[in-house]
Amino acid sequence: MSTRHTAAALLLLLAACSGPRYFTSPDFAQKTANHKLVAILPVQMIMTGKKPEKLTDEDIAKIEEGESRAFQMSLYNNILKNHTTKKGTIMVELQPYEKTMQIFKEKGIDLRKSWEADPMDLCKVLGVDAVVKTRVQKTRYMSDLASYGIDLGYHILSQISIPATVIISGVVGPAKTNDIDAQCSLFNGADGSLLWKDMYKASASWNAPANDVIEGMTHTFAYHFPYRKKAPK
Repeated sequence: MSTRHTAAALLLLLAACSGPRYFTSPDFAQKTANHKLVAILPVQMIMTGKKPEKLTDEDIAKIEEGESRAFQMSLYNNILKNHTTKKGTIMVELQPYEKTMQIFKEKGIDLRKSWEADPMDLCKVLGVDAVVKTRVQKTRYMSDLASYGIDLGYHILSQISIPATVIISGVVGPAKTNDIDAQCSLFNGADGSLLWKDMYKASASWNAPANDVIEGMTHTFAYHFPYRKKAPK
């Protein structure tokens, strides 16, 4: 992670909600003993702020689906980057997100349908032992997804770009703070049970590059991702 992204992640962490942040099933070790492959699903995007008046329903769908793919790619890449940390080494493989999306395409499962689908069914379709479902609720749309290879087009960008500076975790600027409220959950393919869940809430600078905001959140989830085993001393 670059110095800029590390700083962004730390600033976002400072505003994370207090209290217990994540849950691990007491039966985690038993239920995951034979797990070998896990898939990262497209991320469900929920907009709670005012939608730009000049954008059509088709424009909104394009933005949300673009953001969903960006968060999915970022979470996948950050889990790989955090494969080994002081918490231990991840002992399962991640199915490449490109393969996950290709299987969905072949099976006629569109991105939005995957948001609401039953985790057990998705595990069977994808041929994996567990799936990671993430939900992100926020008050603004991302204005730049180019670093993820996603082009929303000038018409859309002109409606959602933000010219003002925004506050990040107590760093004062002329515009108000906006919140991200997200949760990342791991579901067992055998019985659909919740194995692990991480929750995240923070203030974000929406006029910063989109990857700063996205990477800050997904780095946090990746750092806490389970299936880790510490090397013997």
